[in-house]
Amino acid sequence: MRQDTAIPKMAQIFADTDVATQALIDARCEGGGWGYEYEGCNSDADATAWAVVTLADQAGDPAIDAEIEAGLAYLETVGNEDGGYGAFGSNANTT
Repeated sequence: MRQDTAIPKMAQIFADTDVATQALIDARCEGGGWGYEYEGCNSDADATAWAVVTLADQAGDPAIDAEIEAGLAYLETVGNEDGGYGAFGSNANTT
């Protein structure tokens, strides 16, 4: 697809909140987190936090709440003793 047609098509798809939300839900890894990879799935604390914050706007829907809970449960398993989340080493200022 050419760039001049791909970008408007992407904007059209993601302007629909339901489509964008489902795409985000579908991207969740088995362990409850989200990652950066297009193929495969390695959860990351930062990507998971961003996904949870994004979904929080739609909290109250049981299906969305389950996704948020899965993300929060993942984050509980990867926190460092210093309170940070170390995707690329310990960093208490991230997420």
